Amino acid sequence: MLAPSLQPLAITIAATVIALTGFGVLNLLGIRESARVTVVFAVVAALGQLLVVVAVAVHLGPAGIGHSIAVLGRGPHLGPLNLITGYAAAFLAFSGLESIAQLAPAMREPRRTVSGRAMAIVVGSMLVTSPLLTLWSTTLLEPHSDPNQYISLLGGYAAGRVLASFVAPTGALLLVFASNTAIIGSYHVFVALSRMGFLPRTVEAVNRWRKTPHVAIGLAVGFPVAIVVAAGGSTTILGDLYAFGLLGAFTLTCVGLDIVRWHDQTRRRTLLAHRAMRSAWPPRCWCSRRGRPTWSPSRWRQRSGAGSRCWALASRSSPTG
Repeated sequence: MLAPSLQPLAITIAATVIALTGFGVLNLLGIRESARVTVVFAVVAALGQLLVVVAVAVHLGPAGIGHSIAVLGRGPHLGPLNLITGYAAAFLAFSGLESIAQLAPAMREPRRTVSGRAMAIVVGSMLVTSPLLTLWSTTLLEPHSDPNQYISLLGGYAAGRVLASFVAPTGALLLVFASNTAIIGSYHVFVALSRMGFLPRTVEAVNRWRKTPHVAIGLAVGFPVAIVVAAGGSTTILGDLYAFGLLGAFTLTCVGLDIVRWHDQTRRRTLLAHRAMRSAWPPRCWCSRRGRPTWSPSRWRQRSGAGSRCWALASRSSPTG
């Protein structure tokens, strides 16, 4: 919208590679520095969306807001499948809750309180901005408008070029920095896998400059750069790879959990069977009293008195003996 010269594919690929490399350098400085820069752009983008909501509300007035909400009930009927699909897409696009988990190592103590407040802010911003922006973008703008420019076009509709020019770059930078949270999560996973022995120990090596895992960060940045270059910047191929990777990750997670559960159930059944056998075969000892052999349920016992002795035979009578 603001920079049509970035449309050629070669320029887009170069800008993507430069942005990913910049994220790698930013994470080499430290996760706190990376999180702080990301928070700045997130707050600015959230402020822009809130300004769009306020501008549209002022432009429409109370009567216009009520009319736009009333139009929602006269729209096309959506089946359960469309509702579920739309909810899933909206949650994936606007949740941001996974970013909190990925930035957990940089959270201030106590993390339980800080993460709770952060999630409350994310949910609150979603409830205030996302439904209204979606409603007004689909009812006030022209049907042939570009969905990728909905919020900026809505700002221009309500407040002119200035608000649209502010929303477009801040929203774009927010999407760009969303990739940074994925990089943070990726290299932390690499470090964890290295510590558990699934990857070489060199992956968790840290540098002397900033004490950051440069090998893991290089892997987290290098793979996306290679994929973008190999795909030629095709959004279709990248989208298919993303969908396949997400499906594969969920599939492997579910299969892995099923295997762990199966092993736990097998181990539990084995322990229960072993306990049942031990209760069915109580250890006994062979006792002699007055020259007559008798069985005693005691594991071992030595009777007092002349001619009374007992030898433990638990090893003979138990199933494991």
